[in-house]
Amino acid sequence: MSKRKGKDKNKAESKPPYFDLSSLRHRSLQVIMAAAALACCGAYSPLFYLVSAASLLVRLGNELIAQTDSKRTVQNHATKKSAPNIDNSFFI
Repeated sequence: MSKRKGKDKNKAESKPPYFDLSSLRHRSLQVIMAAAALACCGAYSPLFYLVSAASLLVRLGNELIAQTDSKRTVQNHATKKSAPNIDNSFFI
């Protein structure tokens, strides 16, 4: 007999799966992964708060600047003396 006749051509080779996700069924690994996810969210929460606080400060600063500018213009108009009319046609 030859070696070719001895092999079974219909035999399926058992290969391991490409991704082995069987370890995800362990309760201890699930707890560790959940704790790591919560820790990551907690670690980045100051950064998220910083962005919202900065935008709030910018808005408040813009309102404050607008208020002080409007007060200055009102004061300038009230205290401004009219300048004498000078004919600038001489300099042209």
